[in-house]
Amino acid sequence: MKRIVLITFLLLLLVNDGFALSTLDKISRSADRDSVQVFMGFDQPPRYRSKITGKRLDIILENTQITESFQPISEDEKVIKFLYRKKNNSLELSFFFRYNPQRVTVKTVDRSTLVADILLGNRFTKTYQEFSNRLQGVTLLNRPEVNYANPLVSSPYAEDWYSFFSDYESDVTITAPVNFYIPNFPFSASLTINQATGKSFITDEIMRLAQIESWDLILSQLKSQLSSGRTLDEQKLLALMYGETLLRSNNFDGAYKQLYLLIENYPNEQISFYSRYLLSLLIATNGDPHQAEYNLALLAEDLKKGNMLEPFVQISQAEMCLATGQIEKLKTILTRDNIAYPDPLQKIRELRQADLLYETGADIKAYVTYTLLEDELALSEHPFSLNRLCAIYYEKNEFIKASQCYDQLADQLNERDQLGLAYYRAAMARLKFQQTVELVDEFERIEDAFPGTEAGFRAALKKTDIRLLEQPTWSDTALKYYRALAEKSIYRPVSEEAYFKEALLYHLLADDTKSIELLMTLLRNFRSGSFLSNPEALLVQLLPRELTRLVSEKTYDEALVLAQQNRRLFDNNWIDLKILSELAFSYRQLGIFDDAMRLYLYLIEIANLEEKEQYFIKLAEIAYEKGDYGLVEDFSTQYSYNYPAGQYELDMLYLRLKVLDNLDKTDEALALLPNNFNDQKRFAYLAAALRFKNNQYREVIDLATQYQPAELSTLPEEQLFFLAESYFQLGQFEESATYFSRVKDNQRFSGQSLFRLAEISESNGKETEALELYREIVSGDSDELWKRYAQRELQLQSLTEN
Repeated sequence: MKRIVLITFLLLLLVNDGFALSTLDKISRSADRDSVQVFMGFDQPPRYRSKITGKRLDIILENTQITESFQPISEDEKVIKFLYRKKNNSLELSFFFRYNPQRVTVKTVDRSTLVADILLGNRFTKTYQEFSNRLQGVTLLNRPEVNYANPLVSSPYAEDWYSFFSDYESDVTITAPVNFYIPNFPFSASLTINQATGKSFITDEIMRLAQIESWDLILSQLKSQLSSGRTLDEQKLLALMYGETLLRSNNFDGAYKQLYLLIENYPNEQISFYSRYLLSLLIATNGDPHQAEYNLALLAEDLKKGNMLEPFVQISQAEMCLATGQIEKLKTILTRDNIAYPDPLQKIRELRQADLLYETGADIKAYVTYTLLEDELALSEHPFSLNRLCAIYYEKNEFIKASQCYDQLADQLNERDQLGLAYYRAAMARLKFQQTVELVDEFERIEDAFPGTEAGFRAALKKTDIRLLEQPTWSDTALKYYRALAEKSIYRPVSEEAYFKEALLYHLLADDTKSIELLMTLLRNFRSGSFLSNPEALLVQLLPRELTRLVSEKTYDEALVLAQQNRRLFDNNWIDLKILSELAFSYRQLGIFDDAMRLYLYLIEIANLEEKEQYFIKLAEIAYEKGDYGLVEDFSTQYSYNYPAGQYELDMLYLRLKVLDNLDKTDEALALLPNNFNDQKRFAYLAAALRFKNNQYREVIDLATQYQPAELSTLPEEQLFFLAESYFQLGQFEESATYFSRVKDNQRFSGQSLFRLAEISESNGKETEALELYREIVSGDSDELWKRYAQRELQLQSLTEN
C-alpha cells in the first residue's frame, strides 16, 4: 500500500512538472536586410509549436502566460503587424509580413530563450523560387557587391581629379534657324494653270534683276504691266507675282495685304491655293512657324490629289514641324510615299530626313546622309542641318572638320548668343589638336567679344583652366577667377562648373576642409541635375577622411554635425560602414547613447554577417553604460544565437557578469564564471569582487595565490583592498596590514583601511599608534561612516582614561 501511494505521489510530481506554467518575460527582435530574428525570454522552458499560413507566422506557447510589464515588439516594413492573445492555457503570438517568408526556424538556444529566425520574402520570391527549381545543381557564386549608383564608383575623374580641368565638357546647345525652302523665282509663273502666259511676263531683264535680288526694280516692272490693258486671268497672275516679289523683298505688310486680297477675292480658285502657300511662307520667315504650320495643314486638306502644289506644301509642312519641334508629326509627313517630288524638292526632303534621323538619335545614319548631300546641296545655306553635322563631327572626335564646320556655321548665324557659342565650339574643337597655350588668346577674344553671354563665360572658364594646367603656381589666381565666374554667370552650367572647380582646386591644394565646405554649398544651392554627380563623387571621397580626422582629434561634435549635414550620402550607402562606426563612437564619447545605438542598429541591418558581429558587443557596452541592463541581456542573447563561438564571446559574458553584479545577483554571476581565467585578468578581478561580496574571504585569497609576486605588486587598488579585508576577516592581521597600507591613501578606501590598521595596532598593543590613526581618520577626507566609527573609538578611549 505504501508503495502504491509513493508511486502515485511521484507521478503527480512528474505531471505537475510537465505542465508547469511558463512566463514570457520579454520579447525583442533583431533585423538585417533580408531577415528578422525574434527572441523570447522565459522563466523556464516552454512547450511550443509554430505554423506558417501565407504571410503569417503563429507561435503557440502551451501553458504559458505573460507578465504585466510585457512590451510587444515594434512594427515596421519587415514585421508589419504583431498580435498576441491568450487562448485557454496557451499564448498565441502572431507575426504578419508583407510577403510570404522564405524560411522560418524556431528553436531554443538555452533553457530560457526561444528564437524565431525568419528569412523574409520579397516581390521576386515566388518567381525566383520557380526559377531556382529549374536550376537544380547549379552553384550560386558569391560576388562582391558594387554600388554603381555611387557617384564615386561611376566617376571617370576619381583616379585623377586634375583631369577634370582638361577633360570635362558640359553640353553646349547651339540653336540654328531652319531656313525655309522658298521655290526659285518666278515660282508663281511656273505653277499657274497657263504656264505659257505666266512666263510671257518674265522678261530677260526681270530674270537679270532677280539674280542680283533687285526686287524693288522687279516690282516696278510688274506694276507697269498691271497698269496696261490685261485680261482678268493675266491680272490675277501678275498680282500673284507681285505678292511673291514683295515676300522676297521682306516687305511683310505689302506681301501680306496682296496675298490676303487674292485669297479673299478668289477663295475657291487655284490662285487662292498659291496665295495661301506663299502667305504661310511669309508668316514662317517672319517668326511664326506655328501659325504657318497650322495654315499649311488646312491648305493640305483643301488640295486635291495630284495638285502641282502638293509636294511643295508637304515639304514646307515638314520644315514647320522641324522648326516647332513636332518630331512625330515630322516623321509622319516624311514617311509618306504617295507624292512625287520634283528634283529640287527631293533633295530638300532627303535633307529633312537626315535632320529627323539626328533628332531621333540615329546620328550615324544622319551623318551618312549629310555627307552624301554635301556635294548636291549647299549645307551652308541650311544652318539648322549644318549645326547638326558640326555636332556629329565633334561627337565623332573629327575635331579638324568640326572646327571648320563651326566656323562655317558662325557665318550663317545672326543671333549674338548663338554666334558666340559657335565660335566657342570651334575653339574647343581646335583645343583637341592644337597646343593649348596657342588658344588662350582665342578664348580671350571670345570672352571680350561676347561679354555677359554664355559663350563669354564659357570662354573665360576654359581660359582659366588652360592657364592653371600650364602654370600650377597660378592656382591662387585661378581660385579667384573661378569664384568670380561662379557668382557673376547667370548660366547654370557655367556657374556650377566654376563653383566645383574652385572646390576641387582647394582639394588639390590639400585644403579638404574648405573643399568640403564649398561642395556642400554647391549641392545645397543646386539640388538637381546631371552635373551634381561630380561634386557628389568628390564629397564621397573626401568626407570619410575628414570625419576620421575629426574623430582622431576628438572633436566629436564637429564630426557629428558634418555627418548630419551629409546624411543623404549615408542613407544612399555611398560611405564606407567604417565611418558610420566612427560616428557611433563619437556619439558614445559624448554620452549621446541613444543616437549611438541607433547607428549601430542601422549598421547591423545593412552589414553582412561577418561585419555585424563587432556591432553587437558595442551595443551591449553602450546599453551597460546607460544602465539598461535588460538590453544588455537581449544583445547578449542575440549574439550567442548568431555567433555561438564568436570572437567576442568572452566580452559578452563579462558584460553579463557585470550586470548580474550590479543587480546583486551574485550567486547567478558566480555560476556563470568560466572555470579557467587563462590570461583574462578581468575575470579574475571580477571573480574576486563577487567572492568578496559573498563573504567568501578564503576564496578571495586563493584567487590571489594564482598571481606571481610581480603581478601582486601591480594589482589594482580595489583588488588589494579585497585581499586586505579578506585577510583581516580571517584573522591574518600581518598580511592584512601589508595590503591596507598600500591602499590607505586612496580616498575610496582610506577610511576603512586606516580604521583596520588602527584595530590591528590595538590588537598588537600599540595603543598610541591606534589613536593617531583614529585621529587621522577624523581630520581627513575619509568616508563619514568611518569618521563616526573613529570618533566613537576616541570617545571610548577618553572615557577609559578618565
